[in-house]
Amino acid sequence: MADLMVELSVGLHKYSMYPDGHPLLESAVSGITRRLALVLAERQMIAIAVARNHLVVDGVATDPSHTATRDLSLQLFRREVGAVVLYEAVQDGDLP
Repeated sequence: MADLMVELSVGLHKYSMYPDGHPLLESAVSGITRRLALVLAERQMIAIAVARNHLVVDGVATDPSHTATRDLSLQLFRREVGAVVLYEAVQDGDLP
């Protein structure tokens, strides 16, 4: 699960840096989709609550001192995202 949170953080960071259609965005989406498929092989969904400096993933808080998850939570918090639910049927085209 921690690897997925890091992958999401990296992907969101790349989307803030590169324009649409950039090859690195495609690789970011593929990486997220791969990690997500591994995690969702064991469950049907993942619920992520967003706080200012940490995430709560399926009821377990991430470490606020972990740079990648802290940055992800801050980016989502600034965009006023309070929660994210990811389902097992997510594919590359479903991610921005």
